Amino acid sequence: MTQPDPESAEPSLPALVAAGDAAKALAVLGITVEEVYGALLSGEQAAASTTLYHPSISPGVLRWIETVATFRRLKVENDEWILREPANSPRVVAPDEQVSVMVITGNSLTGTSRTPSTRHKKGPSTARAVSENQNQLVFELEFQVDSSGEISDAVGPLTWVLLYYRASDPNETRVEVSLPRTITEGRISAWKHRIILPPLSHELSLPEGERDDDIDFPIISRGR
Repeated sequence: MTQPDPESAEPSLPALVAAGDAAKALAVLGITVEEVYGALLSGEQAAASTTLYHPSISPGVLRWIETVATFRRLKVENDEWILREPANSPRVVAPDEQVSVMVITGNSLTGTSRTPSTRHKKGPSTARAVSENQNQLVFELEFQVDSSGEISDAVGPLTWVLLYYRASDPNETRVEVSLPRTITEGRISAWKHRIILPPLSHELSLPEGERDDDIDFPIISRGR
């Protein structure tokens, strides 16, 4: 597998990377399969800690929170990646600032050959990240002139998504690390590159009461 062009944040990868080649493709991004699975397992343990007395959305929310936290911790501890949180959207960024990763839940097509989307509508921070990806991928902007008249690097990191879906039958988490290209009506719906990992099987079933379908949070206007 070829290495990325040093003048571009986009790596040299096929549009769809099958599970058998996932480890090599992730290595191009500076990520390991073990880091992805470690984060997902931490999320699964957090979800399993809930009881019948927790709100029904708790397993899914806690799974996401702990998956985010563990993946970020592993990248910081293992490779000195950088924590970022633009507009409360948690990311972790490679030291060379070529790769940024955010963790998002996907729909049931996640980790399959069919095209998935994000499970829930995303906010303006995610939309902005996808827009910035589009600018880099379409126009391949490499530099700009700053206010002092000097040429400065304008290429920010390409934002990748660790996209996962917790299925009940089969009892597994499907996962991919993919580069979003288009967001439609609040959901990421198209991808430039998709690195599909083998599904992560679980011994424990979904926590009792956790739903296997979408749970949306209502957005309430405060009149501002």
